Amino acid sequence: MVDKLALFGMSDCRPVKTPMVPGTRLEKASDEDAAKVDKELYMRAVGALMYLATSTRPDIAFTVGCLARFSSNPGTAHEAALKHLFRYLQGTKDLKLVYNGNVDEGEPFMTYTDADHGGDPDGGKSTASPKRTSPDMCHR
Repeated sequence: MVDKLALFGMSDCRPVKTPMVPGTRLEKASDEDAAKVDKELYMRAVGALMYLATSTRPDIAFTVGCLARFSSNPGTAHEAALKHLFRYLQGTKDLKLVYNGNVDEGEPFMTYTDADHGGDPDGGKSTASPKRTSPDMCHR
């Protein structure tokens, strides 16, 4: 992940505590606003973050998904949200996930999900991921 920060010029950025500014609602960029953003660099950064989100950093998956929606026409608000996410990674690069659950003692590993109902102002679509449970939880 440190190499991703360096690759996109964010290795010395100031860290933040959230992957996205709370209350952020990204919308389609105007043609004038989109002309201010390097689309190729934006798409490369989102692709690199998508790899991190699916392999080692599920905590950024929702934000990366939001940013990916606008890959074909990113504007300055999308670029700012992308930089904020890199700043979050800067502040959390030493953290790691630890999965616990003691199936032998009846405590299976459980996960929960959240949904963004109608969070896409352009199309009114919702964003959610499936709830995953251990096989033991399916019979309770």
